[in-house]
Amino acid sequence: MITPNVSSDLWGFFRTGQISTDVKGAVTVDPGESPTVARRRLRGQRFDQAPVVAEDRVLGWVKTTRLSSSQTILSVMTPLHVCPIVSADSSLADVLQVLAWHDLIFTADKDGLSGFIVRSDLDRHAVRSYFYLLIAGVEMLLSELVRSTINEARVVSFIRADLKKIYDSARSKNEETNAVEYLFIDQLVGLFCETPFVNDTHLWNEAMADRLL
Repeated sequence: MITPNVSSDLWGFFRTGQISTDVKGAVTVDPGESPTVARRRLRGQRFDQAPVVAEDRVLGWVKTTRLSSSQTILSVMTPLHVCPIVSADSSLADVLQVLAWHDLIFTADKDGLSGFIVRSDLDRHAVRSYFYLLIAGVEMLLSELVRSTINEARVVSFIRADLKKIYDSARSKNEETNAVEYLFIDQLVGLFCETPFVNDTHLWNEAMADRLL
């Protein structure tokens, strides 16, 4: 199996604590306050949810849309014992998988419950940087797979016209270059679908192969 020269330490650089909000400094809901007042306050600050905290103790969290005058905050909140809690030192890759299934995740450090993460935190700089490097890693892997299995003449046929001129110029000067370096990721995916790897059941399931094809 061909693998890109991307260090696993690079992915570990991004940690959950980099995108979490400190509970102590966050806007929270007190279980004893009026749900109507809490809802108005959260909406005023454009929060879709908030932790429920009583005397510095986190009880869980509540969605703004669930707050109504007909129910108490405790009756509509998600209690802490059913909430996912991850280490503030865990990798960003791990927490993103959890966030796909939960609207809010609590984080903990050596002193206990420390913060929380919501889906809007995906717009933070650390997450954007992580996704950028992740896509770059995927592009490197696709390039190596295509380079090793597809005839270069076939690869050249995928190069966009404006980049083809640059490629031809480099080749005419005997500069060290390869056609895959002139492709965009969607073109690499198209060529990857022509490799035997696309039907390798050890790499992914049938549903994923159908999406690629």
